Amino acid sequence: MLRRAREAKLLNKSSIEEILMELSKLRAVKIGGKWRLTEVSKKQRTILEKMEISVSVEASMVIKKGGV
Repeated sequence: MLRRAREAKLLNKSSIEEILMELSKLRAVKIGGKWRLTEVSKKQRTILEKMEISVSVEASMVIKKGGV
C-alpha cells in the first residue's frame, strides 16, 4: 500500500494513515450469495484509481439502507 501510494503521488497531499483511514470505511455486504461493496465515496474511488486498484462494476454498486 505504501509503495502504491508513493507511486501514485498520493503522499504529497495525504499521509498513509489518512489514506488507510479513508479506505477502512469501505464495507461489503452479502446479498443473494454475492458480496458487494456498499457505496464507494468519490475520495475512496479517486484513491483506488490513482493506486491502480480496480473495483468491479458489480462490487461498486450503490446499496442504500433498507434495500438495493
